Amino acid sequence: MTTEDVLDVVRDSFCPDQLRVARELRCWTQTQLAREAVSAGHKRGLTAAAISQFELGVSIPQRDTIGALVRALRIDPEFLTVSASDDEAHVPAFFRSLRATPARSRRRARNLAQLVHRLAIVLDQHVGLPARDVPRIPCDPFVDPDERRPAAERAAAAVRREWALPHGPVETVLVTLEAHGVACTRLLFDDDRVDAFSVNFSDHPVAVLAADKEKWDRSRFDAAHELGHLVMHDEAAGVPEAERQANEFAAAFLMPERDIKGELPARADWSAFMALKAEWGTSIASLLRRSMTLGVMGESTYVTANKVLSARGWRRHEPVDGEQEAPALLRRTMQRATKRGIAPDVLRREAAIPEDLFDDVCQLISAT
Repeated sequence: MTTEDVLDVVRDSFCPDQLRVARELRCWTQTQLAREAVSAGHKRGLTAAAISQFELGVSIPQRDTIGALVRALRIDPEFLTVSASDDEAHVPAFFRSLRATPARSRRRARNLAQLVHRLAIVLDQHVGLPARDVPRIPCDPFVDPDERRPAAERAAAAVRREWALPHGPVETVLVTLEAHGVACTRLLFDDDRVDAFSVNFSDHPVAVLAADKEKWDRSRFDAAHELGHLVMHDEAAGVPEAERQANEFAAAFLMPERDIKGELPARADWSAFMALKAEWGTSIASLLRRSMTLGVMGESTYVTANKVLSARGWRRHEPVDGEQEAPALLRRTMQRATKRGIAPDVLRREAAIPEDLFDDVCQLISAT
C-alpha cells in the first residue's frame, strides 16, 4: 500500500480517543499539538479548536492532516485507528492523591499503563500469561473508621486464604501478585508527585511502582497497597478514605494480626523493630503503626516513637537495607516470545506502542 492508501485506511477507521492518548503521551496541550503538526508539514494551518473537534469525534481529519499529526506525534498511522484502541480505556487509575498530582502527569502515567496493558494482551495471545486471580471483595471506604479498618483486615485475610499463603511474612510480594495475574511494572516518574498507582483491568490488572531502589520496604508496601485497591475498590480513586483503607489492607496483608501481634514491642525498642523489619520486609514506621493499631503500643508511646523516628532522620532513610523486588512476569514472557521467533517490533506494532516509547515500556517491565 502507498502512504496515501494507508492514510485513507486510517481516516476510514479513525478513533478520536486514540488521538487524545497520543497527545497526552507527549504531555502536549491541544494548542501545542496544532503547532507541532504545522511544524511537521501541515500546510493549511491547524488550530487547537480543530484538534478538539477531532478528539471529540465531531469531525475527522483529512488525509494530509492525519499525515502531519502522525509525524508530529511520532506514531505509526495505525495508532489512530479503532483497531489500536483499548476496550478498557475507561477504567480509572488509583492515584494516591488527585490534588497533589498534576493532571497532565496523571494522564501520561495512566496512558503508559494502558500501553503496558496492551502489551500484556499481545503477550498473552502469543505465549500466555497467568489468568487473573484477584478476589473481588468490595469494601466501602466511606464508612466510619471503626468499620473501615476491620473490613480491610477481613479482605486481606481472605486474599491470603484464597491464595494459600503460609503464615508469616510474604516472601516476595511482586512474585505473589504476578503469579495471580497482576502485571507489575516500575517507572522512574518525571514528576516526583506521581506515586505508585494501579489500573484494575478485567483481564490483566496493572500495578505501576516507583523505581526508587533505596526504599525496598516501601516498595513492598506499595505493591500490597495497590493490591488492596484491586481487591476492594472500584470508583473511589484518589480519595483519602480509599487510600487509608488500602494502607490498612496492605498492613494486614503483610503483617497479619494472628502472626505478628505477639512479636510487636509495646515500647520503642529499636533493636527489636530493626529485627522485625528484616524478618517481615516492612518499614519500622509501618511496624510502629501496626503495633499501635493492634493495641500492643499505646497511642502516646506511638506518637513519641514517631518523633524519635523523625529526629533520627529515619523518615527519609531507615536502617536495615534489603533487596529491591523486581517485576519479572512480562520480562520473562517477552523473552519467551523472542525465543519463539516473534520479533520485539512485531509485538510493539500489535500492541500499538509508539516506537520511541517502546523502550520506556520495556524498561517499565524489566527495571530492577
